[in-house]
Amino acid sequence: MGSLKKFLTLLLVVLMAQQVFTAITNDQQCKNKGGTCKNPKNCSGTVLSNLCPGGNDNKCCVPKTTKMKINQKGLDLIKSFESLKLTAYKPTANDVWTIGYGHTKGVRQGMTITKAQAEQYLKEDVAGAENAVNKYQSKYKFTSNQFSALVSFAYNIGSIDQLTAKGTRTIAQIRAKIPEYNKQKGKVLAGLTRRRQAELKLFDTK
Repeated sequence: MGSLKKFLTLLLVVLMAQQVFTAITNDQQCKNKGGTCKNPKNCSGTVLSNLCPGGNDNKCCVPKTTKMKINQKGLDLIKSFESLKLTAYKPTANDVWTIGYGHTKGVRQGMTITKAQAEQYLKEDVAGAENAVNKYQSKYKFTSNQFSALVSFAYNIGSIDQLTAKGTRTIAQIRAKIPEYNKQKGKVLAGLTRRRQAELKLFDTK
């Protein structure tokens, strides 16, 4: 009887440990989705099942996110550095063919566009840059000026994945890294240096 009691006690300890491990694991799965485990009645966002321990009274709640848009300061910054060109050109010898406000997709030598087309390209390209920054908005909660500065950065570079180290850097570290992106093929360019400084100034504007 003594041995059986010890066995049952040990079995109970193992089962409890498994439950704790499962709870921790499930809670982490919810966190990986950007949510927290809570009563679904108190969730104003999206409720996800099977990611939290505790049955129907404890589910993963992912808050609703509103996509941010670039502000006028950020848009003016992009326009000032890209400048409007209605005929295809290469900004530097190492660049690809460019037109409008820095638009490159589908551009070929000799191509011409109207100002209305340039504005449409700008709208489309800015939307892509906004998406690149909104990808990290739920983590960093960027202010309007920080967000807009980074949209300008993404418009020029393509994304902020490397700048943020895929979301592992702090905002202070991101800020410190912005000026470093002023080179093309290892050579410092005055225009990129000025742009990074302008973006940094907007990033710091309260």
